[in-house]
Amino acid sequence: MAKGLIWLLLLLVLTGLTALGWREYQKIAAYGRWATAFERHKYDIYAVLGQQGDQLTWGKPWGVKQGELQITNLQTVSLGEISEITLEAAGQIAIALKSKNSAQIYKIPFTDLAIATNWLEYLVKAHGT
Repeated sequence: MAKGLIWLLLLLVLTGLTALGWREYQKIAAYGRWATAFERHKYDIYAVLGQQGDQLTWGKPWGVKQGELQITNLQTVSLGEISEITLEAAGQIAIALKSKNSAQIYKIPFTDLAIATNWLEYLVKAHGT
């Protein structure tokens, strides 16, 4: 009886892990479809980011609905509206974009410093600063 309960528990754990893996796979596949609209893009647990021309679009991915990536706090800004681009690595890693026209500072979070540094170099070059 005890062995049966252990096997049942193991089966439930494996079923749960499979379901979680399938959800993550669907999220990444939906991100791939979302990313086709952009020249350059990134995906991690903190944010999706896409660049098309001088437009940057980013937000937090949270799930998939009817095959489409669901993104909260979706924002878009033109590089022409930005006066300064910096990297913040204290605490959470983020690229900070300071608006020319207001005191607004947009922050795009990253999980990896190397990826954030590559994006920073690219954006600074694209911005011409």
